Amino acid sequence: VVSFDLEHVAKPVARYLFHVHTALGEKAYKVNKNEKSMTLLATGAQLRWFTSNNPESVMGETFTFLFFDEAQNISDETWENARPALDVRMAGVLAVGTPDPRPTCTWFKGLFLKVGNKRYHLLKV
Repeated sequence: VVSFDLEHVAKPVARYLFHVHTALGEKAYKVNKNEKSMTLLATGAQLRWFTSNNPESVMGETFTFLFFDEAQNISDETWENARPALDVRMAGVLAVGTPDPRPTCTWFKGLFLKVGNKRYHLLKV
């Protein structure tokens, strides 16, 4: 999960953790707030969360899926730093937002224009 600040990224992460806790119980996962991660103990699968306050935070990671929340506020530099990590595992991308970017956040409008006005679209980048 990537969003523009820690307060905002906490919203989708909290919803996900609630569902995991409800379905599997508190002993099925471990949260590390310092590393901004949650690990399912049975499988080792991880949920990581990042902010675009530090565009380099996504560098050096590999992703199976990447969710950009409020994508119009995520910097072009963060997007460009995430792109190589997406190719490693042919990761899926879900970018949610409105296509009214700030001057430093134009990548999402470009994807929006590429997809057109379809409400849902699987996009391979």
